[in-house]
Amino acid sequence: MAAPIVIELLGHEQLQRILQAVGQQAAPVIDAATRSGGQIIANEAKRLAPFRSGSLRRSITVRKVPGASGEPGYVVGPTEPYGLYVEYGTGIFNTQGGGRMTPWTYRAGDGSWVTTRGNRPQPYLRPAFSAKQAEALQEISDAVVALVTGAAP
Repeated sequence: MAAPIVIELLGHEQLQRILQAVGQQAAPVIDAATRSGGQIIANEAKRLAPFRSGSLRRSITVRKVPGASGEPGYVVGPTEPYGLYVEYGTGIFNTQGGGRMTPWTYRAGDGSWVTTRGNRPQPYLRPAFSAKQAEALQEISDAVVALVTGAAP
């Protein structure tokens, strides 16, 4: 018969104390770090967003939302309803394939009639995420490392 395998964890009492201390402090620290990581992406999106009146840029925020598992999460994006039309385009230019394929006419604010085929996309959210994803994740990672190392006796 083969000899049993024995694993001895040295310092397990210290590890247990660290994990208990981290467990009590983890939620608010990770929450703040996640919000901060989201803000890094939001700041880049504001920088990249096209500017006309400034309302799109001002509407880009980091909002806390309930996640699928019930845990809180954050959403970065505009609160202006037209923000996604700017990101993905409209009409024949819509990059999601749902745009209208025929021209349409509408009355502009000054009373004149305008015929259009849509607006070209001016992406700002996706490029912001691509450019700042690593920095945002590093922000979260640094907070977790500081939490664990700070909890050590």
